[in-house]
Amino acid sequence: MKKLILLTIIAITFPIFSTLADADTLTVNSRSGFYIDGTYSTKGYILAGEFDVTLDGFESAAFCVELNIPIEIGSSYLASILPISSPSLYNTALLMDNYSTGLGFSNYASWGYSKDEADAALQIAIWKTLYDVNFYNDPYHNNSKDPGDGPSTNDTSLDGLYEEDAWRLAAIYLTNLNSLKFSNDYAYFVAQLSQDTANIQDLLVAQAIPEPATLLLFGFGLLGLGAMGRRKE
Repeated sequence: MKKLILLTIIAITFPIFSTLADADTLTVNSRSGFYIDGTYSTKGYILAGEFDVTLDGFESAAFCVELNIPIEIGSSYLASILPISSPSLYNTALLMDNYSTGLGFSNYASWGYSKDEADAALQIAIWKTLYDVNFYNDPYHNNSKDPGDGPSTNDTSLDGLYEEDAWRLAAIYLTNLNSLKFSNDYAYFVAQLSQDTANIQDLLVAQAIPEPATLLLFGFGLLGLGAMGRRKE
């Protein structure tokens, strides 16, 4: 009986703890968002947006953690999974949980923004949470402009989208940060990527947490396999 209880506990908790284990591969499937002007120290254009990735067979949403480090669409990388280990990373996960379009956020449309603008805005908010940096053309730095003014039709980005809207939404996201709460539907971690000896962008990744019913079914399945194995013996 004790062995059955132990098997059940392992079966139920394994999917949760496995998110903190080393993963085999992460594939970057696609991205949204657009290019924005870089920081005052790095300059040039940088890509701001959300990635659709596959981590060991499970589709996930992801955002860049680092500035100006490359990552390629369609490429696969070795991934080491690291826990959320600092207050700033905790806040980035909180922002992603509430404002990632890949995780279901859709209010941007009723606010008058596009999905690409919303995705670029969240990436900007994540970078500004992790690094005390200033970006070119950010009219909302130090409250120099009111983000409550509404969507703009000025200052198009390299991709022809409205870059100023991304800055405005990022300012709104950051203003709301202290009032946000987790949905408890996703687990968050950093995927530290590598490919040969190249320096690859690390990603903030969200993976859905299995529902309790799913975990129980999985546990009962393992118990059934264990019972079948004992009968054969």
